[in-house]
Amino acid sequence: MARERLLRVTARELMTADPLNQRVRSESPKINKNVVSEIRKDLVREGALREVAQRGPKSRAKVIVNLSNPRPYLESEIGGLLKEFGIERSTERIRALLEPAEPQPQVEVQTGAGPDLREIAETMLAAINRIASEPGTTVTFYRLRQQPALASVPKPTFDKAALLLRHDRKAELAVHDHAARLPQSEQDELVTDGLGNYYVSIYTR
Repeated sequence: MARERLLRVTARELMTADPLNQRVRSESPKINKNVVSEIRKDLVREGALREVAQRGPKSRAKVIVNLSNPRPYLESEIGGLLKEFGIERSTERIRALLEPAEPQPQVEVQTGAGPDLREIAETMLAAINRIASEPGTTVTFYRLRQQPALASVPKPTFDKAALLLRHDRKAELAVHDHAARLPQSEQDELVTDGLGNYYVSIYTR
């Protein structure tokens, strides 16, 4: 639970360690502060999070950056860099700059006998909302696979359903940064788009 909260909060906000720990601890149910701190350090060691010094005085505390979703950090840094040169840009313009330049892979929706891809995607979305402690909580694909309604879905179909939720802007997927170094059995627990990208978890938008 602490791991999922840390990944979710850092994907949305730019915070230093102490406020981040406090935010994660304060959610219900509460988690011991030492547990949150240790999990945060584990995520840094794994490469999921990174401690980065912001622009400005050297004494400033480091912020925690989610490497799968670094937009809060990039927005802050790009805005700060532009200001140093007397250039003001809105947050919306900076966000537009960070949008993917290439179109997302097209996801073909099945028709015919049996549940179609969109129906499976909706089942997945319902399972995410059921498992998540609150909207926006990250849920691993491993946990989703344990749900009875999804356990028998073939992996290629399961992967396409997850990608369809992203395509429809109903959810976001968290990238696994070093999936290529994992054993095949562990790679099979991740969602892949067939283009070399692997995703470890999902959260609703």
